[in-house]
Amino acid sequence: NSAQTIRNIIQFRVEASTSSQGDFSVMTMEELAIFEQWCTTPLHSSYHHIPFPLASLEVDESMHEKIFAIINIMERFPSITVQLDSHCGIIAPNSVATSFSRSRGEAVCNVLRCHPPSRVQVIGHGKRVANRIARCSSHPLGELAREGRGWVEIYIVMEEEGRRFLPPRNEYYYNSDDSRGDLSGDG
Repeated sequence: NSAQTIRNIIQFRVEASTSSQGDFSVMTMEELAIFEQWCTTPLHSSYHHIPFPLASLEVDESMHEKIFAIINIMERFPSITVQLDSHCGIIAPNSVATSFSRSRGEAVCNVLRCHPPSRVQVIGHGKRVANRIARCSSHPLGELAREGRGWVEIYIVMEEEGRRFLPPRNEYYYNSDDSRGDLSGDG
């Protein structure tokens, strides 16, 4: 029947869109609408990050299209919030890594200036995620981490209490079996 066909198409699109990043399930019609709009943005077709030049806090104008896509989603769906996970590369001094990465997230947040701060959360991760990514030669952000350039990842928070993200958060935020302890601090 047509309802089952529609469900199959939706499920196929969700699986195809998120297969490399984790599981994502559409729970409501609003989530489906958010997901459909996200699928039309440059965040869907390319990795959902904003790269930074070495030791810079400037958001390159070529990244504004990605940021404006988030603004459009936020304007259409006032119930969602955005989380900016900010990172610096592995060569940043430990004494400034977390604050510097947070400043990068705030630079992206400034481009989102048309929205109240309560709808955007910035988390500065310093070097702890970059250390893990830099050791993975096949990771799409490995070169940024190794070169010390850093980036900000953009996530739509679909559900505050359950912390469901679009796109699904990568496993490197949750995997803590690192024998060098890179996820416990900046070092």
